[in-house]
Amino acid sequence: ERVAQFMQAKEYRFENINDPSSDIMREWKISVTPTIYILRNGEVTSITTGITTPIGILARICLAR
Repeated sequence: ERVAQFMQAKEYRFENINDPSSDIMREWKISVTPTIYILRNGEVTSITTGITTPIGILARICLAR
């Protein structure tokens, strides 16, 4: 809920998955947080780990289009 409130307060309009049980982390073999996957039509187009700026995220989203 805190993540959803933060995203709403910042007016971010992209999908987010919070994984408190770490199930997705184990399944996708993620070892660093935060890890951001950009997908288009179900295919991974970009992966980034660690701190990323909003402009960096938006650039990856634009490149995926």
